[in-house]
Amino acid sequence: MPKFLNITVPRLGRNRHGVFFVRSPSIVDEQGRRRVVQQSLKTKNPAQAKILALKYCLQLAEREAMNQNDSSDNRNIYSINIDTGEFSADGPEDHKLMMEFLRENGEFLRNLPKKSFAQSTVQTQHVAALPVADHGKPLHELVALHLQKEAATVESAQTVREKQVTLDEFMAVFGEGAGIRSITTEDISTRWIPVELKRENKKYAGKTLSRTRLEKRRGYLMKFFGWAKTSKYYLAENPMAVQMFSKAEIRAESTQYAEFTEDDLKKLFGSSYLVHMDKPDWYWPPLLALFSGARLSELCNLEIRAIKEIEGVKTFEILKGKTVGSERVVPIHPQLIELGFWDYVQKRREKKEKYLFPGRSSRSAVAKSTGRNWGIWIDKCEIDDERKVFHSFRSTAITDLHNKSASAAAIRKAVGHTSAEVSGAHGDYIRGQLLVALNHAINKLSYPVIDFGKLKLDDPTFAAHFEKVEARATSPKALAKVVSLEAHNAAKAAREARKKR
Repeated sequence: MPKFLNITVPRLGRNRHGVFFVRSPSIVDEQGRRRVVQQSLKTKNPAQAKILALKYCLQLAEREAMNQNDSSDNRNIYSINIDTGEFSADGPEDHKLMMEFLRENGEFLRNLPKKSFAQSTVQTQHVAALPVADHGKPLHELVALHLQKEAATVESAQTVREKQVTLDEFMAVFGEGAGIRSITTEDISTRWIPVELKRENKKYAGKTLSRTRLEKRRGYLMKFFGWAKTSKYYLAENPMAVQMFSKAEIRAESTQYAEFTEDDLKKLFGSSYLVHMDKPDWYWPPLLALFSGARLSELCNLEIRAIKEIEGVKTFEILKGKTVGSERVVPIHPQLIELGFWDYVQKRREKKEKYLFPGRSSRSAVAKSTGRNWGIWIDKCEIDDERKVFHSFRSTAITDLHNKSASAAAIRKAVGHTSAEVSGAHGDYIRGQLLVALNHAINKLSYPVIDFGKLKLDDPTFAAHFEKVEARATSPKALAKVVSLEAHNAAKAAREARKKR
């Protein structure tokens, strides 16, 4: 049987109003460009849409048959009027072909409505004038707009860079000029995810990106498509909304940190600690983590305004944590006060500093410097367990609190785990009995194996250190570097402006 007699259901689509449309095979326009056209079926009913789509396909097949007719035979191919149910054939050959079609497609024809939605009939003579599918703005334009917005609203420059890398790699798969509306959930499953799963880990040669990292990148793309949808650039459902991995799968791959043992603590906080930790952002963070279980990034980004006394209890507040539950108020342990931490805070306050640990080139540089220095110190202390890192203070503090019979709710609140028992309408704003309970829990932390008397500094405010920092910042070399950097940034901005013209 000729190929054009096969009835196939074309792929149905829905516009943003819920009306179905059907795409036809690609055609070549007057300029010689091949393009796919689509026709509205003018119905929101799936059953009606399917029937109309089949009818549309049948009409295209009939048209193709007419075009393929051998003119030398002067034969008239049979005709079918689905609206009226009339069939006609001219000659025995036409009749034979028509009967063959009816035998194969009789069930479909019997199920058609009597009038076949005549008011919505697709007219064959208009096929050549069907509208071109709108694939939307090209990716590179929208990525540039999105990153511009992110740079203005996201505090971390590193996060913006990570988003840019992810979006650049996304465009490398689909093409910078690809229309955003042409990308579907199916495309993400068949084209993007397979590439992501093989994405090389540049930090660890021979390894691919971790599940946690892949989920983070998916989150960046989900935000991009969410922004595009809100801005009406993308009309379908967010194609990045489905997680690549479950929480259980991510946890199974995650590193399990080990807590510091008493022997480890003796080595880490021995008399040599003062020699190695000779800067404020090296000396204070490990001690703060030991008595709070706070994360490295939380401590290195502490703001002076967030360190205050509430109802007679000296506290510090994590204003921007890793999660919503991370934002919390933590009482300061008496041992830290004894070592001079409050004196250090007051000195920074007098100097009108914004952050607890100033003097580095950026906020991320503080955490990097502290983390790197702590890693070196662990190696020097001959602690070779790779699971023991700065984050191990978290496990150490939690374990010690449990051993001292602190309540589970207070522990979760103190270290920044989400806790239904202590969260409420006022979030992390704490006073009264809750603050008393938290203070009582933190005060339970104690480490008899550490001789804190040997860790006390003659000047816990690090006055000499900050004098050197200020001297370097105002030196001719530093001032010349600032001028050079400003000139570099101005030239870079000028180049970017020329590119956009």
